[in-house]
Amino acid sequence: MKTTNTGNTKLGKKIVVVSRPIGKSCPNTCPYLHNGCYAEATEHRFPNARTAVEQNMTITLSGVQDALTFAERNNKDIRIHERGDFCQNNRLDQPYVATWRKALKARTSRRFVWSYTHYYTRMLANLNTIANVSIYASIHSPADIAKARKAGFSLFAFCSKIRGKKGGNRQVPTYLNIPLLGRSLVCPEQRLGRKRVTCDKCRWCVEGKGNVVFLDH
Repeated sequence: MKTTNTGNTKLGKKIVVVSRPIGKSCPNTCPYLHNGCYAEATEHRFPNARTAVEQNMTITLSGVQDALTFAERNNKDIRIHERGDFCQNNRLDQPYVATWRKALKARTSRRFVWSYTHYYTRMLANLNTIANVSIYASIHSPADIAKARKAGFSLFAFCSKIRGKKGGNRQVPTYLNIPLLGRSLVCPEQRLGRKRVTCDKCRWCVEGKGNVVFLDH
């Protein structure tokens, strides 16, 4: 399995990243697909980034275990899908999810693992029952929230239409009240800028502490 073991400028250096190619691993219901997806733009700018993660469309149990072991030994947490999602051919990639589940349940590590998904299904929501695993439903509307809750999700990442700014947008309050979700934290990296805070320092999503709002990026 292909990983990036040094994180990135948003996530911070204490994060191991697993990505998949945009489109091939994403549901076509994602409103950002071919419509301003920041990760897709990254692949267009750096074609080799997409090529490098093609192999993650099919993974092995030993490959996932190696990534988890590396994270544990180096005191790092794991972000599943800095790019991409849990799908293949516009359907939930059940063998892929099952491999992650088996590896995560068997591990002795207690490093944190988190991800976001636009695919609302119980198989993904059930990953949240594993210790130190947080899978967020990326939602855009009350209808999305209802679908995700019906599937069993309890963590939500609301995609706001408020525009983020390079270096942060401090005009946005720390929390926003989102219909059906209530008081939700605005991503500190987007609000304050990554020079002040990164995911590995904030740890709100890393540890699944509550719902989060992402500004349009």
